[in-house]
Amino acid sequence: MVQQYGWGNDAIGKRVKFAGDTSGNYLEVIGVMKDFNQQSLYNPIAPLLLFYQPVSNGVQLKLNAKDITPTIRSIESAWKKIFPDMAFQYTFLDQDFDSQYAADQKRGKIFTTFSILTIIITCLGLLGLVAFTTQQKQKEIGIRKVMGAGVAQIVRLITTNFIVLVGISCFIAFPVAYIFMNNWLKIFSYNTGLTVAPFLLSALAVLVITMLTVSFHAVMAAMANPVKSLRTE
Repeated sequence: MVQQYGWGNDAIGKRVKFAGDTSGNYLEVIGVMKDFNQQSLYNPIAPLLLFYQPVSNGVQLKLNAKDITPTIRSIESAWKKIFPDMAFQYTFLDQDFDSQYAADQKRGKIFTTFSILTIIITCLGLLGLVAFTTQQKQKEIGIRKVMGAGVAQIVRLITTNFIVLVGISCFIAFPVAYIFMNNWLKIFSYNTGLTVAPFLLSALAVLVITMLTVSFHAVMAAMANPVKSLRTE
């Protein structure tokens, strides 16, 4: 507000009058406080005027979070003694702040649910694809084992193709995710921006899930008796 009025460092002692007020009364500036968010981060910090009134319809209290219930009961008892005809109603400031982001929290839960479902479906698809691939390469795996290939070599042979496919999918998905997230963050007046860390962690998580899913069938195929797959040849 000081910047809007152009007061610079000489705000103390200035007088403010509300538009349309014909009473001739002014409010004198007695202090300036740092900017803070009055609303959610969707909104920029706006000019704010705080003034003292001897009569108010609300009371603000700072409570100890560990003893909220007995403290509220004590306050309610005192309130009913002083204002027996007025209903005792209260809200918590942190809940009021949370309500500003209720829609974002709901969207977050929806995205989390669908992400988990997607991962489960993907793992099932990977299991089926690995089972099919190992079945198709059963004789090749048997020949390689007869020729001296170890379990690690065969597992690497099977999993390499899947890791490459996962890498390609990440290169396709990450730009789309970046565009989506960047556009979403733009609606906030103040945001931290995007960093590389979430994408690296996502790639690592996808890689680990893929390896765990693929390795089971790959190890089973690598440890199978090659005689069974080559007996018809």
